[in-house]
Amino acid sequence: MKNFSIEIYAQLHRHEVSAFVADRYHQVDHFAFTSHEQLRSEIAQEDRSLARTSTIALARHRNGSIVSTARLIERRDSTAILPVERVFGISVAPIRSEGGRVFEFARLASDPAGSRGLAWQLAATLNVYCQLDPVSDSVVAGVDARLLRAMQDRGWGFERIGEPLVHLGSATVPIRVDLAAADALLRRTCAPPVWHRAVRVSHDPQTLRRRTR
Repeated sequence: MKNFSIEIYAQLHRHEVSAFVADRYHQVDHFAFTSHEQLRSEIAQEDRSLARTSTIALARHRNGSIVSTARLIERRDSTAILPVERVFGISVAPIRSEGGRVFEFARLASDPAGSRGLAWQLAATLNVYCQLDPVSDSVVAGVDARLLRAMQDRGWGFERIGEPLVHLGSATVPIRVDLAAADALLRRTCAPPVWHRAVRVSHDPQTLRRRTR
């Protein structure tokens, strides 16, 4: 993947990422939205409000365009709720009571023109950067039903934690990831540079860039 670089932005809002996600979601055939501009506005607004507890990973083509994104949002205190809790009317309090940190995995989006597997490279990169502990930490998500089936076929393990509903234009299922299985799968299937290449800090102290080959 010599044509792509992976970047991480911690505790920052990136408008280009919000716009990319909205544009990609709007272009998916089985997603249904009434207004592209409204979708862009809603996603940008939520992303700004969650920036301080978010870590964004993106893959950028050497021409400067974004080709894939993913995000982890940390549930840092008892008053701030995750989007999956608000949307599905559930609580992750029982998960928090088990100890460890709780994150929501979100904003997974890819350009079809990008390299196959970039989304999983981003998931692996977030796993490393946020130092997820597969024993004590937990990850939840609201996942498009079609994508969920594809991920299950790929070997991901999940526990459903609420009832499905239509969210962001598609049937969506709230799940808890089997983090130990996901960690093993990512280590087994992702390219070694994601795990072993040195990280160079850019002029922005909150930004890391990793060049992949």
